[in-house]
Amino acid sequence: MKLRFLFILAITQFMAVSAQLKEFSLDNLMPGGKTYARFVPKNIKQLQFLGENYIYQKGDSIMIVKPGNHKEKVLVTVKDINRFIAEKGLKPVGSMPRISVWEDGKENGISFLHDKHFIHLSADGSSIEQLYPLEKGDTDFDFDPHKRQYALTNENGLYIILPNGERITVGKDSNGYISMGAIMYTGMNSGSRRALFGLRKEMLLHFTG
Repeated sequence: MKLRFLFILAITQFMAVSAQLKEFSLDNLMPGGKTYARFVPKNIKQLQFLGENYIYQKGDSIMIVKPGNHKEKVLVTVKDINRFIAEKGLKPVGSMPRISVWEDGKENGISFLHDKHFIHLSADGSSIEQLYPLEKGDTDFDFDPHKRQYALTNENGLYIILPNGERITVGKDSNGYISMGAIMYTGMNSGSRRALFGLRKEMLLHFTG
């Protein structure tokens, strides 16, 4: 439903411009034409839904808009982010980081990766809610919005980072041929893949429940 809305929004903007012209020329329609750029759908940075609203980047700010009224408001700015993370002793950002949205069906929020931390802001962009410290070699991140915790791997280990930043070892093996939670090729044929010596997400949630 949300993807359909974004598609309709892009088409509507295109039609609003194209409706002003009765005819199209090669300059309008061919790449490289003098007016071709006017008819290319606009690329809106970081456009995504946050609950019932949608957000996007405009300059050094993330804007929020409620569908229907088209009135944009500033959700958070680079200056705001740097003020928040300075209070936590982290390095400042040079530009707007890549924002991700999470939701659990009742609540939602935004997050980004910076200075070896996953940083979670409140849905209204007014404060930091959680900091998740990372270590060198961490990868394969998976966030559970219901429990506000990250699962990740590091070499042959599988770990959980809790909302308070505590790191819990779920499993670790000294055998370098065993990979926790990773998708591996079985080697039987080129098209065969399976989770070998890994843990499915459902099993991980059960272990930590």
